[in-house]
Amino acid sequence: MAIFLNQWSTLQIQSLNFEGLCTPWQDALVIKLLGKNIGYKILKEKLVTMWKLEAGFDMLDIDNGYFMLKFDLEEDRSLVMGGGPWMVLDHI
Repeated sequence: MAIFLNQWSTLQIQSLNFEGLCTPWQDALVIKLLGKNIGYKILKEKLVTMWKLEAGFDMLDIDNGYFMLKFDLEEDRSLVMGGGPWMVLDHI
């Protein structure tokens, strides 16, 4: 399987390896802060403080102000999904 990285390069990866990389992120939540771009570290600190989850979460910067969140507990994911809209630095 070839993954297009940019106009100059691609990454060759076996399908089984690709599936193994994707599996942990299948139930991830994709978020974007509307109207403002802030860095990874500040956003993660704000979310940890605001949500007060039972367990943690992993966050992946996927570019253009979008982030993927993978929660350690389904209960935490449900809390975040059902509890919004969430405000970070006065932005949704």
